[in-house]
Amino acid sequence: MNIFNNKFLIKFSKKLIFYNAENIKDVNEEKLVHLFITEGVSYVPVIKKGETVLGVISRKKYFISKLKNKVFNIGKITESPVIVNLDDDLVYTLSKLKNNSSLILLINGVPERFISSKVVLDAFEDYSKKFMIIEKSEKLIRNYITEKCSDFIEILEEKNQHKINGKIKTIEDLFFSDYTLIFSKRWESLTIKNISNKNKFMKDLTETNRIRNSLFHFRKNEDLDKLGWKPVEDIIKVLE
Repeated sequence: MNIFNNKFLIKFSKKLIFYNAENIKDVNEEKLVHLFITEGVSYVPVIKKGETVLGVISRKKYFISKLKNKVFNIGKITESPVIVNLDDDLVYTLSKLKNNSSLILLINGVPERFISSKVVLDAFEDYSKKFMIIEKSEKLIRNYITEKCSDFIEILEEKNQHKINGKIKTIEDLFFSDYTLIFSKRWESLTIKNISNKNKFMKDLTETNRIRNSLFHFRKNEDLDKLGWKPVEDIIKVLE
C-alpha cells in the first residue's frame, strides 16, 4: 500500500454533507437551500442510497443561476463528481484538485469525506509545524554537542561511526544514533541543566528519533498527533 496516500489528509477533511435522492431531478430546491445555509457548505453531493454519487451541486452556481434566471434548473448547477479513495496516491489527489475545487473521498467504498484545497493546505501546515519542532530539537542537540563536546569524533570512532561516505563526519552529518552514543559516553561532563535522570533523557532521545522517522517518512501519517510529542518537547526544554 502506498504510504503517500489520502490518509495524510483525513484529519482535516470535512464530513460529507449530502442530499439523499434516487435521481438528480428529485432534488427539492427548498431542501437544497436549507442544506447550503444551515450547514454552510459550498457543495452538496446528491447520493443515491448513501453509496452512489449522482452529481455535485454548487452553491455558487445555484445563487448565480437564481439571480440570472429566477428559475430552478438542477441540470445547470450540477457538476460531475470527482471521487478519490482513501488509499489513492496523494500526488494523484493533488493533481485532481488542480482542475476541481472539491473531491469526494470514499472510505471502504462509501462516500464519507470532502476534500478541498483548504483541506490540503491545513494538512501541510500541520505537517510543517511538526517538522519544524523536530528540526528545532535536532539543532539544539547539535549546538549542545558543539559547545560541550568538541571531541565527539573520537567518541564516534570507538564504534566506527565517525565517517560518512568515506569522510569524517561534521556536526551536520550526525544521526540520532550518534547523539545517543555521545550523550551516553559524556553524560557526566555534559552537565545538562534541569535534568539529572540520564535514563529519562536517553529515552527521550530514542523517542524523538522514532517520531522523526515517522514524520519524515510519512509513516502512519494519519496518526501524527498520536505519536507522543512530549519527549521532543522535553528535549527542547532542557537544551534551550
